[in-house]
Formats: sequence, C-alpha cells, structure tokens
Amino acid sequence: SATLYGGLGSALLVTAHFDEAADAFRRAIDLAPANAANYISLAQALQLQGLHDDAVSILQGAIEYMEQNGRQESAEPLKEYLKELQTKQSPASQPDVKPDAE
Repeated sequence: SATLYGGLGSALLVTAHFDEAADAFRRAIDLAPANAANYISLAQALQLQGLHDDAVSILQGAIEYMEQNGRQESAEPLKEYLKELQTKQSPASQPDVKPDAE
C-alpha cells in the first residue's frame, strides 16, 4: 500500500539511503497520487542527493496535478516547500569563486 511505501521511504531517508528512499516514495506516489506528503518526501530525498532541479520539477508537477484535480488545499504545502527549495541554489549552479591572486 502507499502507506507502507511511504513508511519505508521515511525509514530509508533517516538512515541516509536516499536513492532507495526516493524509489519508495515514487512507488507510494504511484499508488496514492493525491498524497502531498509523499511528493515532499521525494523532493527531500532528491535534494539530499544533490538533485535540486529534479526536486523542483517533482514539486511543480505535483502542484499542477493537485490543482487540476481540485485539491488546492493539498497544493499549498507543496507550494511552500517549492518556494523554500527555490531560495536555495543547487551546488552545481553555484559559481566557482576563486580568491584574487595578489
């Protein structure tokens, strides 16, 4: 069930098995696509793997899904977490800053 996969994903997330956690959350989403918490958890697992753009994309898709299916209240926490992620830069997008040579 989606609840079991969500619980498995959470356990894997806290034990730093981020890739496996992401797989479990994806499975939970497949089984219960209206559960916003699983999208947030998947985004967290992706972010912890350094996959910032993937995390943002997951949240954007989830928000669109919720809004198209009349679940605006479920979209709100997704929007909040997306805003939080968008204020962070992914390590790959941060410029290399080298000290000026004197």
